[in-house]
Amino acid sequence: MTEGNTRYKMKLGPHIILSTQAALDWSQRAPIVKALNDPGSLKQAQPGAVTIFRQYFTVNEQDRLDVDFTINKIKILTALGGFKPTFVELLNETHQRVVWGLADYAAFTWACVKRLHAVGQMVAGFSFSTGQPEMGDWQFLAQYDPPFAGVDALAIHEYWNGRTGQFSTWNALRYRRVHELLGGEHPPFVITECGADAVEGREAGWRKCGISGEQYVNQLLAYNAELEKDDYVIGATPFTSGPTPNWQAFGLDGDSWRIPGGTPQPIRFWRPSMAWDRHQIFDAWEKSIGGQGFNPTDAFGQFMAGNPSINVGVFVGPQLGYDRPDWGGKVVQYTTTGILVYVPGQGATFATREDQLPLA
Repeated sequence: MTEGNTRYKMKLGPHIILSTQAALDWSQRAPIVKALNDPGSLKQAQPGAVTIFRQYFTVNEQDRLDVDFTINKIKILTALGGFKPTFVELLNETHQRVVWGLADYAAFTWACVKRLHAVGQMVAGFSFSTGQPEMGDWQFLAQYDPPFAGVDALAIHEYWNGRTGQFSTWNALRYRRVHELLGGEHPPFVITECGADAVEGREAGWRKCGISGEQYVNQLLAYNAELEKDDYVIGATPFTSGPTPNWQAFGLDGDSWRIPGGTPQPIRFWRPSMAWDRHQIFDAWEKSIGGQGFNPTDAFGQFMAGNPSINVGVFVGPQLGYDRPDWGGKVVQYTTTGILVYVPGQGATFATREDQLPLA
């Protein structure tokens, strides 16, 4: 959506349950789109938009923390039409503190991340609910090996009191409290649910808060203005577009036309401050593989041709063996003389000792 020739700076987009016309209309102009269960609606997103897919799992399915079951269910759905979203979310609002099983959830997440990274799919975890977890649990994830279980983005939910429209760093804008606690050392946040909900003893859903659709949209735009101040936040998807009957109190379909569209913005991927510089990395390769490897020209050609054995590679960083993105892309293979890197939106690059690693 435009006003005159001005394109709005915007970090809001639809959270889609059912692919209604209103939901699809918003997705076509939004810089970020999330879909639940049906990834087909993500295909409506504008070029460059951040797209997020989450498959619904029952409480019993989530409690199992079954890696194979989870991955297989996600892969079946995201493979429809060959579409690959920017991020896949895993489980939702579960095992949110160490005392509630967060350590097991982190191990499950890391196992899933490795499987999804192996096919070039980035992951947004942990989909924590409003006000969760405690600060000590965030520190636990920061110190986990690998940090934050290797996710590419931290998915969280933020809601506020719709009657007052006031934001608090204890619920909405909680990400700022976490950012400060961790000194900025974390993957970017993506807020995969937000809006007016049952916080501070108030009603569940904006339609029960005694406000009009225009007033609620103004609250969302005020929230967007706060997000725009922080480049470590990718964006937010208010809950919900295309509501099912049980979520009608949250439904935005009659008012989402009021929310401007926006141009997709680059994602600020996290690079841990402990990451080695490129010379240390190359020195480590030479020592660790002792001259073994394969011809870099052949490797590059095979990678560009889609050879799956090349596409599933090795992350080389402070520790060897992570098959996860870093340096702004996915390290897909290394040799005695260089590194083969896939950078989202930029393609594949072979970097030698004299080259700069391609950073997003």
